[in-house]
Amino acid sequence: MDESFDPEETHQYGLALIFGESDFSFCINDLKRGKYIGITHLIRNDAISGIALSQEKPTFAEFLTEIVSQMPYLKNQYKLLKIAYQGAKTTLIPAQLFDPAEAANYIDFSFGKNSEIQVFSDHLVNTDAYQVFSIPTKTVQTVVNHFQKYRVVSSSSVFIESVWTNYKSRINAPKVFLNIYGKFIDIMIYNGHLMTYFNSFSHLCPQDITYYLIFVLEQLNLNPEQIPLVIFGDAEKDEELLDLLYNYIKHVEFGKRSAFFKYSFNMNEVPGHSYYPLLNFLSCGL
Repeated sequence: MDESFDPEETHQYGLALIFGESDFSFCINDLKRGKYIGITHLIRNDAISGIALSQEKPTFAEFLTEIVSQMPYLKNQYKLLKIAYQGAKTTLIPAQLFDPAEAANYIDFSFGKNSEIQVFSDHLVNTDAYQVFSIPTKTVQTVVNHFQKYRVVSSSSVFIESVWTNYKSRINAPKVFLNIYGKFIDIMIYNGHLMTYFNSFSHLCPQDITYYLIFVLEQLNLNPEQIPLVIFGDAEKDEELLDLLYNYIKHVEFGKRSAFFKYSFNMNEVPGHSYYPLLNFLSCGL
């Protein structure tokens, strides 16, 4: 956390949270200065950023309770608070076909019926579509108990909106965007200013990521040697993955951090393509 952080001034800060079943990340922005002053990523069962979790295999409720007890300022009053869920059980429905009453049926059809989930939807204005997604009911209750905020959006929705906002003036030809986070990936393709494809996949190894990417390109008749790839998320430390991507994709680049904000020097060690949805959450329209 930046030395300028003051827990008594959180009413002037923006707090963005993104959580999944196995991790929890957040960042804080001093809205008066337009500066990110802290970012933290915690993984269940691990000790990250100097915070030792008390149990080896905590439930999500125990995991989040431990985090809040270690960092009580997370429950302070913030000028802006946004929360997103990170998971691959999402489905994109064009606005013309979307019926709010059928949201649960969209999820049931795509992933099977489950009585222990809650279903949500995000309206993506720029693409005129709805991202429908589910969260385990117990997970929703845990977050609401701590943050008293019921509105939760999908981290994939944040990724879609953030890429469009930051890249819309630079997308003059088909381009594929890959976001790698934990055991999931998002693959998104823009053709000019129009998003022509989006889907989320779970993966176990670098070969899975490469397979899904090449499969999608082949299905859309896009040439891997011509279409550029922009990578976000957890990639730079996986040499095997990068070797595979460079082998199949001719034009590969890493995404860059938004120049709209300032960043604490403490964040200099965080690669510019990492935590892209998190660091763009407060400025996107969701």
